[in-house]
Amino acid sequence: MKKSTSPIVIDNNSLVIWFNAPKSVEGQKLDFLFLQAKENRQKIIIPTPVLAEFLAYIDAPEARQKFMQQLRRSPVVSIEPFDEPAAIEASDISKIRQNASLTKSVDKPKQKIKVDTQIVAIAKTHFAALIVSNDGDVKKLSDAANIVIKGLEDLDLPPSPPQGNFFP
Repeated sequence: MKKSTSPIVIDNNSLVIWFNAPKSVEGQKLDFLFLQAKENRQKIIIPTPVLAEFLAYIDAPEARQKFMQQLRRSPVVSIEPFDEPAAIEASDISKIRQNASLTKSVDKPKQKIKVDTQIVAIAKTHFAALIVSNDGDVKKLSDAANIVIKGLEDLDLPPSPPQGNFFP
């Protein structure tokens, strides 16, 4: 990832991996993304619609509270709301989506489309350099809004530790 101070937005699928499978390849990639963001003085933005979606999956109140404490203590994480500027941006994205026929997904619930639009609008209002998501609809909206998007598989792995000299 090239150095930038623009924030990075992560989607619910990234939070799920980060929370449930931190030792997986994708979890390691996310950890490395957070480390790079810290080194580059970037923020990792978690939009409030993403946070709400994620927290709905955590049944135990203690686990939810612990997770929220971790987020609040992180010098890299910033939880950003769907506020007035994002609402205006979302209306613009909705018009782009309608004009580009991105709403042809009859089988998609309207609420999912609205949440995806809110995520991209929050990213755009915070001048995000990147959205990390494996969601195809977020990708379409990000492309339409001219925001770079990467799936978890596209993120860099941390460098391998030196293996040492095997030969005398």
